[in-house]
Amino acid sequence: MAKFKQAFLYYRARTQTVIGVALLAIIAAVSVFHFFLFNTEMDKLRERIVQNDETYTEIKWKMIDATLRDADFLADITAKNTSEHIVADIEKQYPDKEVLRSELEQSKELTPQFAEILVSNIENRFLYNIDNYDNSLIVMNRERIIADMDPSTSDLGRDTSNSDRDKEYNPILYKKAMDAIIRQHDSSRLIFYEPVANSNHNHVIINEMKLSALRNVYINEGLEGLSSYVFLAPYYITNKGDIFGTPDYNNKGFTNNHKFIIIQRFNIADIMQSVHPGLLDSIDKERDAIDRDIQNQMGFKAITYLATLGINIFALFCVIFFLSSTHRKNRCPRLEPFSEREQ
Repeated sequence: MAKFKQAFLYYRARTQTVIGVALLAIIAAVSVFHFFLFNTEMDKLRERIVQNDETYTEIKWKMIDATLRDADFLADITAKNTSEHIVADIEKQYPDKEVLRSELEQSKELTPQFAEILVSNIENRFLYNIDNYDNSLIVMNRERIIADMDPSTSDLGRDTSNSDRDKEYNPILYKKAMDAIIRQHDSSRLIFYEPVANSNHNHVIINEMKLSALRNVYINEGLEGLSSYVFLAPYYITNKGDIFGTPDYNNKGFTNNHKFIIIQRFNIADIMQSVHPGLLDSIDKERDAIDRDIQNQMGFKAITYLATLGINIFALFCVIFFLSSTHRKNRCPRLEPFSEREQ
């Protein structure tokens, strides 16, 4: 009977050991499963934050794009209206246009009478009433700016091809903008350049006059990245020649006529801040609210995972305690030494 009892205790201990090891394996497997599940869910939530930020950045860019096109349309109208007023004033002040032609051909310096016509039509006229040079009107011919309201200079004439502050920062983009204006490229195309350095020290200089390039600047730098660009909306006196009827082209190419170009300048960062104040901030707040909700979900899942991990650790210690308390020395009688069985 004693041997039977010892054998029973021995096999019970072995069974308990097997069960304990199995429980340890199950707890370990469950812990690993929870770990991978937790990481997978957290990765998905992080990806949702990235996608949410990208979505709202794209929404803001579409708002900027729409505002930019509206501003360009309005700038075209402003340049056209100003051109018509200048033509009307010229016809009033110069009944004989040959007098004006003679003045223009005798000297690059504008006569006070003609300068007054130009200045009176462009001074204190700003797109969206944004009172700064970036949103003002200028007048140029094919060679130089002949009238502007630049506070940094008292000189009306500034050569567009020689040394000029406007092309010091991004000369390639400046050249493309001037070429597009002088050669009257596609009127539906946005024309812009970058006259001054951006306040962002990590600002990337672009060399292509493309909307996609501006989009990349905005995606990487925000509205601050666009603040150094000035857009130009030209209108020509006249479209195919000059005010004296001389065409732009003849059989030898460009003619040396007196074509005037009225240009409305504008800055999209100024317009967004003046015309749509707080719009981008409100979009950011909506984005941030969604991000916070996702982050709260991440926090809840992290707490849940830590609680589950704590339960698993507690169960692990329970099993170890169970094994240590039940795994005693229970040998089968047939395995004991002969001398012990004799006793």
